[in-house]
Amino acid sequence: RPDILLADEPTGNVDHEMGLRILRLFVELNRLGTTVLIATHDQDLVARSGKPVLHLEEGRLTQLGPVGGGG
Repeated sequence: RPDILLADEPTGNVDHEMGLRILRLFVELNRLGTTVLIATHDQDLVARSGKPVLHLEEGRLTQLGPVGGGG
């Protein structure tokens, strides 16, 4: 198992169902101890992750916290 997994737009060219399968795989890898870093424009994927989110806009990085989690 890798210590870290970097994914650049992993759902960019797949349908919705495959995107959910990819997300479930990433969540499981994270549960097993792998750090997962995903660069994406897919807001649905981000919202479903329930994980801490870092937002990059105009060169500024901010932590938003879990999307939809009130934080």
